[in-house]
Amino acid sequence: MATAYTPPRTPTARKSLPGSPSAISPNGTAAVSPTHLQKRKWQGGEQPQHQQHLSVPTTPPQVPDSLPHPAAKPMFNQQSSRQPNMQHIVQPSTHPAQQPLQATIPQQIFMATFKRNHTLMPVAPTTEPIGSRRVDAIAHGCWDVVFSKEALMTDITMKAAFYTPLKLRALARLNWLPSWWFLREMAVSLMKQQGWMIDDSERMGEWHEAVDWCKKAEMKCFGGGADAGAGAATQDVGLCATQIQELQAAAAAAATKQVES
Repeated sequence: MATAYTPPRTPTARKSLPGSPSAISPNGTAAVSPTHLQKRKWQGGEQPQHQQHLSVPTTPPQVPDSLPHPAAKPMFNQQSSRQPNMQHIVQPSTHPAQQPLQATIPQQIFMATFKRNHTLMPVAPTTEPIGSRRVDAIAHGCWDVVFSKEALMTDITMKAAFYTPLKLRALARLNWLPSWWFLREMAVSLMKQQGWMIDDSERMGEWHEAVDWCKKAEMKCFGGGADAGAGAATQDVGLCATQIQELQAAAAAAATKQVES
């Protein structure tokens, strides 16, 4: 009776039974079936080590607000052992500090005038022209400041004495003190430097008229006698001398009037 052919069992076809050689791993340990591992996972029997650490909540300890914060240590107490580079250190200058520019004597007189009498200061000198009468009042204020200082008054009168003879005669003709006119010209110059608008047509008209009169008197005294006779020349010279005496007397009277006032 013929026997039916049975194919040989391959290693993959056989079931791996527990304890069989195929169920043992190459290193000699028994392999655990996937079903058994899944069952143990469901029961919570075995968890990876890193998951166990993650499952435990880690809360940092809270520091109460009442505790004082540590004070920061000052950094300037730490000294460096390195020597500083002397090339980059700026040594103090041995030269004395330059003093600010001081105001000149005319500027000091000008400012002291307004400090003594505030009513002399114009409201808007850069937009509204200053008339001759206001300029005269400022010049009077400057003269009062100078008159209170003997040394300063001596300096002003000495400078005014170097006026030309024609200018001195015109001042005498108008009965104006040379020192007052010197301070007036000084004040006008400072006003123009500060940008003040000045309308001095009234006073300048009188001044030019006096200068023209003195020029005619000089021509009559020293220029008219050459063409005329001896009597006319003598008469002109006498007239010139008389006019000079009148001018000198007028100047002396003006000086006396200013001193008494």
